[in-house]
Amino acid sequence: MINNDLMRDGLALHLFSSTWAGFITAAVSSPIDVIKSNVMNGKKLPDGSIVPFKGIGEAFGYIQNKSGFKGFYQGFNSYAPRVIAWNIVMFVVREQFFIFFYNRKVHN
Repeated sequence: MINNDLMRDGLALHLFSSTWAGFITAAVSSPIDVIKSNVMNGKKLPDGSIVPFKGIGEAFGYIQNKSGFKGFYQGFNSYAPRVIAWNIVMFVVREQFFIFFYNRKVHN
């Protein structure tokens, strides 16, 4: 954003960047989190009983067959805002910390 002269370095850029970082993090990690949750909870059989999955592959197939691609994003509407908020707080506080205590900006 800075290199293309779309935004100047400052709070607005930090908010924008951390929001997108949080959204991308949620989009990438949500399917993994859904698979993990299913492995931990087990699968429901037609008779109503719950049995554990044999592995991650079985959980993946179960979700895919039951709900399709969108099944990997169950709970995304509540997961994404939490991750985005965490990223905003973490990155903005970090940048403000360096500005306040070192009177300089640190870019890695």
